[in-house]
Amino acid sequence: MPPRPPFPGPIALLAAALAPGCAAEPVSPAPTCAAEASLLVQPTTVRAQPRASAAAAANLPAGTPVYTCDADGPWSRIMYPPPGTPADCSQRPAASRCPTGWIEGEPAAQTAG
Repeated sequence: MPPRPPFPGPIALLAAALAPGCAAEPVSPAPTCAAEASLLVQPTTVRAQPRASAAAAANLPAGTPVYTCDADGPWSRIMYPPPGTPADCSQRPAASRCPTGWIEGEPAAQTAG
């Protein structure tokens, strides 16, 4: 059996991790959203970006639970559970967080419960 090469030291490992092309994609932080959901009272188109020309990310029917997040001018970011999943977005770990998107103005919603 041939001898094993020496284990690279911590400096070599750090240098390899920081080498161009090896860095991981930055992970966008989770938005700060309300802890309680509201229910949409009318169908709503969610956009991928806060502008009218942005692609539609989802079309949510009335009755969908949404969490209001931050704002960008007249646009509000909302978080919503995928269809058929529990409305527990504020309690999910980051690895399984709910999708977010943008709507123009405040969501037309009523308090859930």
